[in-house]
Amino acid sequence: MNLIRSSFLALCVWVAACHSSTPTDAASTTAPSLLADASDSAQDAIGETDAYEAQDASADVTVEEPFTPPTQIMARGFWVPIRRAANRHAPLAGYLRAGSIVALKGTRVSRETCPVRRELRREGGWYELQDGGFVCVGGALAIPWQDGQRELRQAQPDLDAGMPYRYAIVYGRSAVFREFPSSDELHDNRGWRLAFEARDGGTGESSHRRRHSDDDDDRPRRPGLGDLRGDRQSNMIRRLMTGMYVSLDRLAHDRGGDTNYWRTQAGGLVPAGPLSIVRAWSEFRGVVLDGTTAHLPYAFMSSTSGFLYRVLREGRAVEFVRRIPRHQGIQLAAAEPITIGENRYWRTEADPNLAVKEANVGLAVARPRPTWFEATERWIDIDLNQQILVAYDGETPAFATLVSTGKRDHGELERYHTPNGQYRVYSKHVTTTMDGDTAMAGPYSIEDVPWVMYFWDSYAIHGAFWHGQWGWRMSHGCVNMAPNDARWLFFFANPQLPSGWHGVFSGREENGSPVIIHAGDRPPRPYRPRRRRDNDDY
Repeated sequence: MNLIRSSFLALCVWVAACHSSTPTDAASTTAPSLLADASDSAQDAIGETDAYEAQDASADVTVEEPFTPPTQIMARGFWVPIRRAANRHAPLAGYLRAGSIVALKGTRVSRETCPVRRELRREGGWYELQDGGFVCVGGALAIPWQDGQRELRQAQPDLDAGMPYRYAIVYGRSAVFREFPSSDELHDNRGWRLAFEARDGGTGESSHRRRHSDDDDDRPRRPGLGDLRGDRQSNMIRRLMTGMYVSLDRLAHDRGGDTNYWRTQAGGLVPAGPLSIVRAWSEFRGVVLDGTTAHLPYAFMSSTSGFLYRVLREGRAVEFVRRIPRHQGIQLAAAEPITIGENRYWRTEADPNLAVKEANVGLAVARPRPTWFEATERWIDIDLNQQILVAYDGETPAFATLVSTGKRDHGELERYHTPNGQYRVYSKHVTTTMDGDTAMAGPYSIEDVPWVMYFWDSYAIHGAFWHGQWGWRMSHGCVNMAPNDARWLFFFANPQLPSGWHGVFSGREENGSPVIIHAGDRPPRPYRPRRRRDNDDY
């Protein structure tokens, strides 16, 4: 029953790694206290059904007295499911995050399968949201809300910015706690070292050598994600390593220990000392194609040593004019490229006597629309050879930019290629956490990766603030974009995100924007509909 009374029940966070073959669309909906950190969510799934049934048993009292239905609700849980029908077994339409306030449509629809706290038994039950979908109101996850009501809310994402939250990178080894840690807990988890590291001497031997050495259990190894997870009953949720990122809510001060902590968006507490706030990220932006001042063909300088050339002798020679800064956009003339020696050159529209070398740029050219989807749909074309993304509104090019797709294969240990093929966006998330283990670099974790659109398994198009190498292959398989570009595409593509929602699923309606991934003029694999829809598998 303590679970019922907790006003800050935390839920799971969506966790997926770009290189993983099996994504986790959502995990649990229960946690001990505070808003639990992402890495704790898998443990919290245990006992979820029993908790619901216990609450249902105390919530099935029929209350007939009249009440004034709320007009809006506030999400209290870190992950608040929005169902397609007024039943907790119905498929997911999307979800809310803690602190979000959304409008309701009409009065209560049902009380069945909706656990309600005693003090909210009159208003509690299933309500339909203004933009569709149903939420269970009156339990630990969502409560009625009135303007002017006083309650500490989670910091909400800035939907007008490329970076929706504040972020910090971890330097050194630290930990995430549920509550302010004691001095002993803080000491034990500052600069922590696992038992096998102490035994092995922490040599940091590479995974490649480990894979090809003997099977001795004492051979050196680095920690993996499983090693970083805290015990379910302990105050420590998970350990953090150098290079991991956390998303921040607000600064908190522990008077007892006279120590500052950052509360994360997932509700954990991290000592402020090992954190460095991310204050700079790539401000690169693609180009909105209006058909006149900007149109296809269009190029972005992707080389660090790219030049502008003057075409001489009626197109038989070129001479150097000046260097072009990396990532600068260049409007090209509509004419076909010219071949001089072993290179192809594209003339600029501003001056047809000037040209750029095709090998130095990411080239965006018009592509025919595949016929398997409607002519009026918005769709996305990604050229792996050019590292270029072009968004189309029906037959009309609307946006072009540089991207960073999966790194080239490096033998059997690492395979990070972005899958060639034709897909549809099946879910969109303002932010979601991505983590995983890599053979060469060890574990990584990035909380609240911004503007995420999944199109196949755990592969997604998303914003990346941790690098700015657009036009070069950099990722673990996902399609990385500059944060501002990712935001533009997020609100352009379907399905559209309703107001106040943090994530939306396309469902069985096949309304997600098509995503075409190919390597130059080589045709992509045929369209493969996803068999999974919403929460069919969990």
